[in-house]
Formats: sequence, structure tokens, C-alpha cells
Amino acid sequence: MNPVLQAALTTWEWRPSVLAVTLLAAGIYAAGWVGLRRQGRIRLAAWWRLTAYLLGLALLLAALLSFIDVYGSLLLFMHMVQHVLLLMLVPVLLLWANPFPVLLYGLPVASRRVVVRFLRPAARFRRETRRLTHPGALYALYIGAIVVWHDTGLYNLAQGNGLIHDLEHITFFVAGMLFWWPVMGAAPRIHHPTSLAGRMAVLLLCVPPHVVIGALLSFVENPVYEHYLTVPRLWGMDVMQDQRLAGIIMWIPTGMMYIAGVVILLARHLNQAARRLGPGLDGNGAETE
Repeated sequence: MNPVLQAALTTWEWRPSVLAVTLLAAGIYAAGWVGLRRQGRIRLAAWWRLTAYLLGLALLLAALLSFIDVYGSLLLFMHMVQHVLLLMLVPVLLLWANPFPVLLYGLPVASRRVVVRFLRPAARFRRETRRLTHPGALYALYIGAIVVWHDTGLYNLAQGNGLIHDLEHITFFVAGMLFWWPVMGAAPRIHHPTSLAGRMAVLLLCVPPHVVIGALLSFVENPVYEHYLTVPRLWGMDVMQDQRLAGIIMWIPTGMMYIAGVVILLARHLNQAARRLGPGLDGNGAETE
């Protein structure tokens, strides 16, 4: 077997806390999904939703427990891949599945009633959530997490301290889930209402910070993070090659993902508009009586 592939398959860190939380989330979702299917509520419990949710959890485990996390302390570009997973891919997959109704149905009846009580129109929790989830605030939290944790001092500190490193990952995941929640339009829809134009705007505004950080990593002539000068080098990649690759990942693929998100939002909007107009049009697009 290829040594790199063998190392990727065998380098996993089985952390009970991460496994327990992830398996609990999967179990509650599975219970709710099966229950809704039995009631014939296929739209909420579609197979593609289950696939998206479980894939999101699998990528979350890969980001936190696999070689991605282990090698992230040795290779900057691998650490950047981990950030992309926690900030973008995992939240998008989980929220694309619109998991809240399924998770709610998977809870015991008593717990379900408690959650519903917090979401009632007159509930303070609902009012405060609506106030705190203004698009500008969520954008600031999201981009702020990226900028702050890429500060040289804090980044080097996180690499040498397990608790701070875990805090970094939690910050990325929470910021990602909160940012993508209104963008994806997932339930519960108690967040601050955001128009299509607003959602597209915040996605486009995410591109410049990534371009700036990516360009800095790609074009500076010296290592930005001293930590990577103190660890063994892997795969024949020196510090600067590693740093440039990390910058390219932050700059080009990540930026393209936000642009793709704008295109998908616009396409969904046009598709929904076409469905609303569809019954009143003939095959040539002319209005019917």
C-alpha cells in the first residue's frame, strides 16, 4: 500500500467526547427520520436529507479525528483544509439537510415540548435570537473568527496548547453554523430575516478577506507561522511550499465556493419563481387563460 495512503488510514485519534456528541446527534436524527418516514412525511425525511446530514457528520469526524487534524500540526495546508471543512463544508451539508424538524421529532416528548416552548412567538429566546442574528453581526463573527485565529501569535499558541486548539475548532464550527443558517434558510427560521440580495451580498463579502489572507500567505518571502519551523517536514515539502499551498487553498478554492453559493441561491430563486409562474404559461412561455 502507498505509504501516504496507509498513514492516512491508520492515523486517527479516537476522542471519546467528539465521538459521543457526534453519535448522539446521529442517533437523534435517525430516530426522528425513521419516525417521520413511518408517518408518511417523506418530504421532511427524504433519503437525500439523511445522506447530507450523515455526510456532514462524517466530515466533522474527519476534520477533528483523522489524519487531517494530526497532520494539521505539521503542515499548514492541511490545517487550512481542516478550517474549510469546519467553516464551510460541514455546516453547509448539515444545514442543507434542514435537520431541525427531524432532530426535534427524534427527541423524547418531554424534551420536545421544552424546545417548542423556547421557540414560541412570544418567547424571549426567540426575540433575542432574532435580534442577535442580524446578517451584519453573523458576518462579523464569521470573518472575525477567521482573522483572529490566523493571527500569528494566537495561531502559534493554539498549536502548542490542546485546549486552545479545541477552542479554535469550536469557534470555527459555531461561527460557520450561525453564518450559514440564514444563508441556507434552514429551520428553525427564528433568525433575523434576510432577503435574497442580503444573503448573496454577505457571501460575496466573504471573498475579499480570504483573498487577502491567501495572498499574504502565498506571496510573503518568509514563514508566517514559526510553529512550522519547529516540526518535522513531510512529503519532501519545505515550509515555504507548504505555506504557498495553504495560501492558494484559502484564496482560490475557498473564494470560488462563496461565488458558487451565490450562483446556487440565484438559481434556486429563479427555479422557485418559474414554478410559481409555471401553471399560467404554455410550452412556449405564453400566458394561458
